[in-house]
Amino acid sequence: MLLLNSSDYQIISWTLDPVVIAAIVALLGTVISGLISFKVARHTASQEIQKLEITWKHQDSKESEEAFRNLVSDVYTLVVFPTRTNLINACTASAIVVSLDGKPAASANRLLVLLVNYLFNASELTLSDDDKQEIIKALYNVIYDNSK
Repeated sequence: MLLLNSSDYQIISWTLDPVVIAAIVALLGTVISGLISFKVARHTASQEIQKLEITWKHQDSKESEEAFRNLVSDVYTLVVFPTRTNLINACTASAIVVSLDGKPAASANRLLVLLVNYLFNASELTLSDDDKQEIIKALYNVIYDNSK
């Protein structure tokens, strides 16, 4: 309680009830505890996000390598055994590589266009030696772009 002298407005005494003091101390403790918890949670969340980003990059890299291996395998199989099924598999693998972000996407797109043209323009799938060389050259460009 604050007591003032009415004549000269000087503070005569200032006393607080112990219950009020305890409430203020509890409130300050709660606020400080909340701030510390917030900082710790924010720091922990930041570390977890960094771990997830590293994991995602690793998974993207692994998926990209697997898609690239499948592309090379399927296109080589097409050149050796030119069947419609092998052509469709090679188109699918090329489309997957095109959809990935990275270096070989542009050259894989050229390979995909070449393969799709064969798919839609040939009633009987027979690849001449020139066609095979063109496919192999396009595949080589994809491999070269991937190695950069």
